[in-house]
Amino acid sequence: MPEKERDFLVRKPIRVSIIMNVDVSDWALKDKLPEGYICGGGVFSFPAGYRESYIVNGKEYNCEGNLSLEEQRADITHDLTEGGFSLQEAEEYMVNLKTVEWSVSYLNYDASQKWLELHPEFEDEAMKILKEAINELKAEGNEQGRRVRR
Repeated sequence: MPEKERDFLVRKPIRVSIIMNVDVSDWALKDKLPEGYICGGGVFSFPAGYRESYIVNGKEYNCEGNLSLEEQRADITHDLTEGGFSLQEAEEYMVNLKTVEWSVSYLNYDASQKWLELHPEFEDEAMKILKEAINELKAEGNEQGRRVRR
């Protein structure tokens, strides 16, 4: 029976949701937003990058989603050298780890807020896209739109 691989780099797409209202029709706005962006019922949901985490020897090195790949590699190198690997062997081992794509992680409102605090560029980009869609509706004369603070 083949041995199951248990060491790899996991890439998991992140989808966040924030509570907000816009004064435009959800239906009209839906057609103006790019695929993957949803605004309706007081919720704006959008893709917000990837969470990357090494899993080595059954240990996940980025459970909270706040460590860079470099920080994770340093932790893994430390653990592997303590386990008897040379520094060169540990580095070679990490370079050869397979990357696995996992399914989308849908964050709840609190987790979304934490993620966006760590990665504000995703919220900035999403708000820019939302504002452009609202402005496009305004230019067409459909409805007036504005962002209400969340």
